[in-house]
Amino acid sequence: MWRRCSISWMQPPPFLRRLGERGLIELQAKVVERIGAADGDALVQACAALPAEMGASVYAHCLDVIASSGALSECDRPLLADIRSFLDIGHELAEKIETVIHLKNRY
Repeated sequence: MWRRCSISWMQPPPFLRRLGERGLIELQAKVVERIGAADGDALVQACAALPAEMGASVYAHCLDVIASSGALSECDRPLLADIRSFLDIGHELAEKIETVIHLKNRY
């Protein structure tokens, strides 16, 4: 289950590197606070708060961020499956998005 996987910030993805160490610490504090306030359903609540028409774009962005560090880990796949489910992304659309993100990140 993805919730049991640890996240290592030793090498943050490129889009977070510009925040610097202090910025990452502040961001982590905000994330922990919001997750704590959500009673364990932060991801469900975040996905439910989005307009339905944003689902595909949000899934593409999530996949791009998660895949930016290289190959997907064993923790990433269940997380992405949950995101697809919560955003109501069908199998065919998910495959198209995954193909595009894979091509984008290939080099």
